[in-house]
Amino acid sequence: MGRPVRLLVALCMGAAVYAAGCGRPSAAPATPPVTLPNPSTLPSLPAIPAWTADLPTPTTLSLSQDGKTVAGFAPTGPWAYSAHGIPSPLPSLQGSAVWALPAGRIAVGPGMADPAGPVSVVSAQGTILWSAPAVGPILAVGNAKGDRILVTDDGTDTVTELTLGSGGKVGQVSLGRGTAAAVANNGDALVYSATRVTLYSAVGRTLWTQALNRDAPPRTFALDAGASGVTVATTGRSYRLYQFAFFRSGTAPTLVWSGPLSPGGIDRVTAGPGGRVAVWGIGGTATLAVYRQSDGMRLWEDTMPVGPGSSHPMLTGLTFTSGGGVVASLTGCLASGAPCLLVLNSLGAPLGAVPMPLGSRVDLASGGRAAVAIAASGPKGATLSWYSLGRIVAART
Repeated sequence: MGRPVRLLVALCMGAAVYAAGCGRPSAAPATPPVTLPNPSTLPSLPAIPAWTADLPTPTTLSLSQDGKTVAGFAPTGPWAYSAHGIPSPLPSLQGSAVWALPAGRIAVGPGMADPAGPVSVVSAQGTILWSAPAVGPILAVGNAKGDRILVTDDGTDTVTELTLGSGGKVGQVSLGRGTAAAVANNGDALVYSATRVTLYSAVGRTLWTQALNRDAPPRTFALDAGASGVTVATTGRSYRLYQFAFFRSGTAPTLVWSGPLSPGGIDRVTAGPGGRVAVWGIGGTATLAVYRQSDGMRLWEDTMPVGPGSSHPMLTGLTFTSGGGVVASLTGCLASGAPCLLVLNSLGAPLGAVPMPLGSRVDLASGGRAAVAIAASGPKGATLSWYSLGRIVAART
């Protein structure tokens, strides 16, 4: 879903998940795990920035799922650029929480250290589409088309879903209490806090709700694009992967299967096309694996090797391509110590690496459409670089 989040759930036939054998076991792996060659030895895929921009530092960084907008907050205030490098006007908006959303929209509101103030969603042209009071920090996520936006306000423990229709009309539905959320393409929304998780329909009707156990293991999750299920990875006392399906409203999700994960990782989860899901950051190493959601079969698993000078690379992001391949951002993967984008096909075979600027932070759009990198260019400045990846990825995956 583009931003990993932590979830404390208690979902296993309505009870807390502690038992290692909870649920049907996942299917046997299709292939054995593989250690990849050093990315420095892979073909260097030709990618040069489509454009660059100078920014003051420090700055945050947010890239929209559809690769149309990049935004953030710097000492000069909120900023945003389109995919063509055109600055987006942000008229008199205040707040250090800045989120780039699909369809060129941007959300700005109070951040962690900001006073209470308005949270606003603006268009690519700078028109304020919606605004409301907020305490912050706020978080905003959208569906792939950008016509559904969820805004959470941690300070008030509330979630609002916006429907952006034709003619500039904005519908607003309160989804009750929650500190984080995810929205499917059809507008169904998964909203959760430390004490409850709820699935709402596109019109705000409660489809199911489940109390959460504060003592349950930390979790990350991926909501299916069609809101037909959710994949959950646990860490802490229990490193496991679970697949839940939503069969009918009013009932808790049904646990379809579960399987073990190697201990010690961060276990981020990303849903993909063709009923696939990726788990990355497995086992305290730069390891990623792709599973089949229907039965939990691990289709492939790749581990990045230790780099030059015994440096340990780290996965910082992952997205599926439309053909089922993967683009992963990786720190310290090149001989120079620079990060790179690793391009893998649908079987997990490496196709090449896209070098990123030395010392840069990297963010990825979904579908392998685009990447942005921001690297220091002086004591008080940084360079933002935009990479269009569509042709590179499409030709190989």
